[in-house]
Amino acid sequence: MNRRRLSAFLVILAAGVFFGSYLVSRQRVGEDSVQQPTPGAGKRNAGFARAASVSPLPSSTDSSEIKSAPGASDPAEAAALALALPPGPEQDRAIRAAARDFVLRYPAHALEWALLLPDAGTRGLALDEITRELVLADARRTLTALGKLPATHATGEALSSATAHWARTDAPAALGWIKELPDASVRARLLGSVGYELAENDPRAALQMATALFAGEERALLAAGIVTAWSARDPQAALALAHEEPDPAARERLLGHVITGVALASPAQAAGLAAQLPYGAARDAALLDVAVHWAARDARAAAAWMASIDDPALRVRGVSQIVAQWPSVEVAVMREWIRRLPADETRAAAVTAHVDALKIENLQRAAEWLGSLPSVDQSPALVERIAREWLANDREAARAWLAQASLSDDVKKRLLAASAGEGGSN
Repeated sequence: MNRRRLSAFLVILAAGVFFGSYLVSRQRVGEDSVQQPTPGAGKRNAGFARAASVSPLPSSTDSSEIKSAPGASDPAEAAALALALPPGPEQDRAIRAAARDFVLRYPAHALEWALLLPDAGTRGLALDEITRELVLADARRTLTALGKLPATHATGEALSSATAHWARTDAPAALGWIKELPDASVRARLLGSVGYELAENDPRAALQMATALFAGEERALLAAGIVTAWSARDPQAALALAHEEPDPAARERLLGHVITGVALASPAQAAGLAAQLPYGAARDAALLDVAVHWAARDARAAAAWMASIDDPALRVRGVSQIVAQWPSVEVAVMREWIRRLPADETRAAAVTAHVDALKIENLQRAAEWLGSLPSVDQSPALVERIAREWLANDREAARAWLAQASLSDDVKKRLLAASAGEGGSN
């Protein structure tokens, strides 16, 4: 009965009467595409809003309580209870269970509820379960209907999720559908999302499909996803495939994708592979990609490795990226690492990257840390830039700091005069 209900919903969805007042209120895309509110839409949307925004439950609550809680037999109530759990694996399981029950019983309402969720993480979990069931009922109709919805970030997520599920179960049909889409940007986004799914079954066959169906940048985009995902699971097989490529430029691109995939599991191994690439843009891009992935796992190890790179320009770029990603809980460790670097362009880049990261949250903290450094680390250009930004934000506080800054009196006067002329705050 549930499958029949899903199929009936898809007919409604394709006819364009799904979604009611929610999408109408979000975006108008021309008089012909405006959808009329369905009866009771206002009351239903209010209920979905309550389900998407609830007070947290006590930390002792677990997902098993959702099934027995009063009112939990109703999918919207079960969803609200799942969302109220403390973040973590228990909440994730509860959200998936609630979404699955929701879509099997009330498919139109389930998708509407999921798209209203404000948190990207919980929305992704809910959409993953809901689109899987819709695709199992009728993949082509689901994707076609979702593709006609007004373009929002949430509907884009739903479309990507549904396409990935279809690619997992019927890759040729999913890729053929993508190829026929008229919007090149949508094609590119979906090709980027399905490559990982295609690699799960037969990566070589998936690459052959990519070559047969697509050309140019679209083929490269799809191949990148396939090879990257394959490399994370079986790096040796993916590496062997890359070396089989006769075209040198294409081979370098494939090797770069292999290195990215390996970096997800073993950044140190990926660093070794990247270092073996011929010198050039592809090698630089691969090394920087490794730096980003390594910094996410172990910023100190990534920083030590990048500091040993022999290319000064590449070292500067890599260190800047690593410092910008360094976890805030390890800021003392990071600052000590910066202090121990040789007084050269690498240390200057690290100082600049940390100051730029600090100022996003608090300009005063950025200025004060910069002012606490030895004069050799206080680049006049950087000090002047921070002073100018702080003067524009809080002139009086910045003036006190500027009086002690390592700038000439002429530069200080110029900065103060410029901020007065621009009407700095305070």
